[in-house]
Amino acid sequence: MSARVMLADGRLVTASATERPGLFWALRGGGGNFGIVLDFEVRPIEQPRGVFFHTEWPWDKAQDVLETWQEWSVTGPYDLGSALLVALPDATSGNIPTITVSGAYWGKRSALENELNAMAAEGGTAPVTKEVAELSYGDVMRWVYGCGELTTRECHLVGQGPDTVCPATACCANAPGFTTVR
Repeated sequence: MSARVMLADGRLVTASATERPGLFWALRGGGGNFGIVLDFEVRPIEQPRGVFFHTEWPWDKAQDVLETWQEWSVTGPYDLGSALLVALPDATSGNIPTITVSGAYWGKRSALENELNAMAAEGGTAPVTKEVAELSYGDVMRWVYGCGELTTRECHLVGQGPDTVCPATACCANAPGFTTVR
């Protein structure tokens, strides 16, 4: 809303939309070096909520899921972001590869459920598991980046700080408290 600034000549001034609007504009990204900002007045905004989802699909339907997801990711809602991951588990475990679609939706959970159901219908198969949770913006982002149960300080790649614990391979972990449909 405003900033209190010490100018190069030592004067203290306030910049806002109505008081020194040119300086106010410049301080918000107009470029240049105008002084030292000593104080900000900000207006808080409501933190948005979102929906995080994680689905696993049958491997024998991988081609159908991939083709459907490619179309869905382009033609789906603007507020939907997703990633498809094909992973080959440890070869000695005897497991078959997995295909997952995970992401976030910035709208109502019911609308996301409709989108996931439409994707399943279009691809001709239902997911093996479907986990969906409405969360705060920060929590959605932590789950998207694979560190949903970690603190903010821990939620960085190993080597980027003393408290970091995320391996380079972290991707869309499962969140506790999800509604799981099998």
